[in-house]
Amino acid sequence: MQTSRTLIRILLATSGVVLFLSGCAESIDARQTQVVNGLIYKRNADDPFTGTLKNYPGLRLVPGCAEWAEVSVKDGLLDGKATCTTRGKKSAELGFKEGRKHGEWRTFDEKGEVYARVGWSNDRKDGVEKIDGPNYLNPPEPLVDLVWKNGKQTGTVSDYDAYTVFRYRDGQREGEQLRYWMNDGATLYLHRRENYAEGSLNGLTKILNPQGQVIREEIYKNGNLVSSKEVGQAKPPQAQPNASVLNVQGCVDTRIVAFRVQHGEDEVITADQLGEWESECRSGKRPG
Repeated sequence: MQTSRTLIRILLATSGVVLFLSGCAESIDARQTQVVNGLIYKRNADDPFTGTLKNYPGLRLVPGCAEWAEVSVKDGLLDGKATCTTRGKKSAELGFKEGRKHGEWRTFDEKGEVYARVGWSNDRKDGVEKIDGPNYLNPPEPLVDLVWKNGKQTGTVSDYDAYTVFRYRDGQREGEQLRYWMNDGATLYLHRRENYAEGSLNGLTKILNPQGQVIREEIYKNGNLVSSKEVGQAKPPQAQPNASVLNVQGCVDTRIVAFRVQHGEDEVITADQLGEWESECRSGKRPG
């Protein structure tokens, strides 16, 4: 009899543990929840939710998680692994700790292979950030190859859409920066070689034509244009810059002259102002 009673107590205790664990591992649709004071609750529940949420809106996690995600929740906060899916395939995976991004975030291609990764700690990037993939710049540059420390990045970022290669040190642009232009709407060529120090244009900037020849040199100090001159070289006809490049440069030169007439020779022209003029001229907007 004593043995039977002992066995019953063990079974009851085990059942309680199983029920407790199954409650912790509850899996529900995210649409069955609500957020109250920053915490996730199952509707009509008194305590914050703990378990797994399915069909969680991915864009609430990270911009690249475009569709739905399955996330782990503890005491009403995202905690544990979150998995994003796109068209039924795993597209991203990241971790959370007490509601903040923590651990490595990985992004997958159509074949299920990792092509991007970045470390997170306490909701900000920490450690290596690397993105692989096709790059059409010439010379080729990595898309993203950074190391984050204390919220500041060191390394290289290439933006094919914006035709730029930026290099950073301790969160500021540093060293040689590259800007590309489209040649006749077909191929990219290196158009500007800029030098930065402590986040600002400093030193010599070279402007090149599609044949790789320097056609203008500019000197900057603390982001301001100090001097600018054309570099005259005898070039064979086929080496001349194309008409669109000449038109853009002529448009910018016209704006520089107009600025000097209005404000005087001593007024500095900032790099931002030059960039704005260049963009407007490339888009077809002309002075006046």
